[in-house]
Amino acid sequence: MIQKENNLGKKLKDLEKKFEEEKNKTRAALISLADGLIVFDKDKKITLVNPVAEKVLELKEKNVLNKTINEISGYPNLDKLYR
Repeated sequence: MIQKENNLGKKLKDLEKKFEEEKNKTRAALISLADGLIVFDKDKKITLVNPVAEKVLELKEKNVLNKTINEISGYPNLDKLYR
């Protein structure tokens, strides 16, 4: 029984590692796109703003992460796109 638990624990850790690796690869691909991109989660909060979107919309990802569009103000270019 203990051996099975150890095997399940190892498999879980391996899966978590693979998930993180894939997540990092996906993030790297999205950041390197030539087009501007903003990614939202299921709660409509911003989870990623790539460098092109930062430049075009004149904002910094760090200032808008984990916020909804409605929580953000002072970015006229973003307002034009959304409203």
